[in-house]
Amino acid sequence: MTSTQKEIQKVMKEAMQSILQDQSFMESLVKYVSEHLNERLDEVIAKQQEKLEHYEKKITFLQQQNELLKNRMESLDQNRRKNCIRIFGIEECEGENAEELVQNLFNKTLKR
Repeated sequence: MTSTQKEIQKVMKEAMQSILQDQSFMESLVKYVSEHLNERLDEVIAKQQEKLEHYEKKITFLQQQNELLKNRMESLDQNRRKNCIRIFGIEECEGENAEELVQNLFNKTLKR
């Protein structure tokens, strides 16, 4: 480092120390930084609030869609079962032919 560079470095160091010891400068610097940070935080909070509102609407919509689908599924299930009959007193067997079993039961019961 040359003597000129050392001298410049020394002057800059003294100037920085002088500036940092100046109470009004420090107060102005803190105020400036605080204001800009607050503005930025307000922007970030506003964006996050918008996102939150968007997701709340989306959740509400999806809940409504889910309820509609549940109701539709229940309706389809009820419709599918409306033509089914349940016969008690006959044990289920694996591989049985339910249609043939019921025909035989009715034929025996009705004596055909």
